[in-house]
Amino acid sequence: PDGVVVWITEKNRIEALELLEAIAQHPQEPFVLAITDTQDFPQRLQLVQQGVDRILPPSTPPQRLIEVIQQTIQSAHAELKVVIVDDEPHLLELIRALLSPWGWQLTTLDDPTHLWTTLETVQPHLLVLDVEMPNANGLEICQVLRAEDRWRQLPILFLTIHEDATTQQHAFNVGADDFISKSKMAIELPNRIANRLKRMS
Repeated sequence: PDGVVVWITEKNRIEALELLEAIAQHPQEPFVLAITDTQDFPQRLQLVQQGVDRILPPSTPPQRLIEVIQQTIQSAHAELKVVIVDDEPHLLELIRALLSPWGWQLTTLDDPTHLWTTLETVQPHLLVLDVEMPNANGLEICQVLRAEDRWRQLPILFLTIHEDATTQQHAFNVGADDFISKSKMAIELPNRIANRLKRMS
């Protein structure tokens, strides 16, 4: 199934947790919506750790439940698009190899002067930027994007050789959503992108 709705009460909690554990073993990893009135933080944390994607109270109107399920399933089936900008072609090839298994539509760009045309054509869900590039500075590009109504909400992740606090702070000041050192790219980049895209959906 694409999604599962689990109604959890104090009486059926043990059975519900067993069901969630079984669902987590499903190869398709369906979307899981839990309906529960518990306000206990450890219990809600346990649900999330068991694979629950959304938690709603029993008082939620049926129409709202349907909307949440439909929106989430549609987002899951939509091909998420990521644009990566870096002036080093060999690094772009490495990033493509690193991210391809995740199933995202990847567009790589080694000339930042073509970014605006690419954004209009691709309409990405997330942008990965280098900081220092010929003909363009990633920080300045981010600053301009944040001034554009169309791209103000576009998640921007910086991938750079710089690890100093000053550059990182500057990136966040101009509107970055995340900042990753290239030395940690293989470990952190896929998960950071996945987490950001999941929150968007």
